[in-house]
Amino acid sequence: MSTQGKNVFIVGGSSGIGLASAHLTLAQGANVTVASSSVQRLEQAKASLGGKVKTAKINMLNPSEVKEFFTGYSEMIDHLVISNPTPKEGAFLELEIEEARQLFEEKFWGLYHIAKYAEPHMTERGSLTFFSGVNVVSAKRAPLAAVNAAVNALVTSLAIELAPRRVNAISPGIIDTPLRAYWPLEARQAVYAFTERAAPVGKVGTAEEVAQGILYLLNNPYVSGTVLDIDGGLRLI
Repeated sequence: MSTQGKNVFIVGGSSGIGLASAHLTLAQGANVTVASSSVQRLEQAKASLGGKVKTAKINMLNPSEVKEFFTGYSEMIDHLVISNPTPKEGAFLELEIEEARQLFEEKFWGLYHIAKYAEPHMTERGSLTFFSGVNVVSAKRAPLAAVNAAVNALVTSLAIELAPRRVNAISPGIIDTPLRAYWPLEARQAVYAFTERAAPVGKVGTAEEVAQGILYLLNNPYVSGTVLDIDGGLRLI
């Protein structure tokens, strides 16, 4: 199976892993649409992709807006990829309640809105790919671990409920993306140094390496209900 000629819709496709996935699927001959809440980022992404993609402005945190968008959407989607960033995270006793709620809003409910309202446009043998993360069992990251576990649980349930459509998730480790640029430099360097020491592969991951995993999930018609770890072995330590 190949993505050549398939319609791939990437939410969060304007930067980082989403943008790397757009580059890769486009190179494989897919018809790619990238979606974001920022018109500016969409324009930048389109330029980066050589103007060969369609763009869609969607605020995934607003269910009414998502519903309205897909109600008026006229195309079918073969593969839906929802790459949503992780907002502020922290330990259970340190993270404010509103910050923990925002974590769920952005990483769980955002993808839930998209998946629910895009479903009528999914082809019978289409696929949905979500993102959870290596922090499912991480100490001092209880809120993030909880939301990642919720995403993984959603994958297994929807793989049955939406069958024969396939539903999977990527669980990335520490990935060097523009999202990390918002961290203080000292904190970012410390996390990267720890990863290089601790991860069995001895390095930080790249967006392109994660995109390779996404392409695998899109192309393999016998994979569903799976959480694919792309973490350099960090989950083992």
